[in-house]
Amino acid sequence: MIPNGMPVMIWCQGTGTAVEYQLYFEKQLSDWKKPDPPGQMSKVNFFIQTMSLQTAGQYRCLYRIGEHWSEPSDPLELVVTGMYDTPTLRIHPGPEVIPGENVTFYCDLETATKTFFLLKEGPSNHPQHRSGKTPAEFLMGPVTTAHRGTYICFGSYSNCVWSFPSEPVTLLVTGAAGVANPAPTEQPSSSDTLALATPVFWQEKTDHESRSRYIDQLDSWKPHMLTTKRGFHKGKQDAEGVSTLKNEVGKGVRPGRERA
Repeated sequence: MIPNGMPVMIWCQGTGTAVEYQLYFEKQLSDWKKPDPPGQMSKVNFFIQTMSLQTAGQYRCLYRIGEHWSEPSDPLELVVTGMYDTPTLRIHPGPEVIPGENVTFYCDLETATKTFFLLKEGPSNHPQHRSGKTPAEFLMGPVTTAHRGTYICFGSYSNCVWSFPSEPVTLLVTGAAGVANPAPTEQPSSSDTLALATPVFWQEKTDHESRSRYIDQLDSWKPHMLTTKRGFHKGKQDAEGVSTLKNEVGKGVRPGRERA
């Protein structure tokens, strides 16, 4: 998820012998790069100057070794947030419950949409999706201490266009002690083609306070990692690997080249 107006860096990782990388947006060639010197860079970056409605969508990358092209990476969906309106989020019966109770999160938005997402703070939590009803109801329970934490919700106008985030609400699970069960995480194996998107911070020295706020917020709502097996189209190269999609926070790295 990238806020509207933010610059973004997309990284594509292949192998050290790759001589060309290509980036596709919605199945159309968007940009390409040739490592300099050839065959000595295992990853390259592609710069998107401004995240917007026009740049939100599905990206893939691939690389070439000699005359052979790899399969494309799994799709990386860039979601633009901060569009149109801000939803409200509330909890019933209240923000403080005891283990074993059922709770319902209600997410409401005045702008016409019936698709909503609820996110819990933490890098390993998948967004919960609801559609077809306003306000959206996210049922949870019987709750344990694993459910406690801070939540936000978004309204969605399409798969890749989301509203501003709601104000965060915190669910407290008090009373009888429980054991928190952390969500399972997927473990990637060796990489073949990697695509990831990194927000770029332009005002790290002149606007340190706003940069810090943005990093803290994005760290909290970082999406999860996806992995699938990938290889080559042609038989000469049979290097099986993993295409990994990940969304990470940048560290103030300035782009070297704008997207074509």
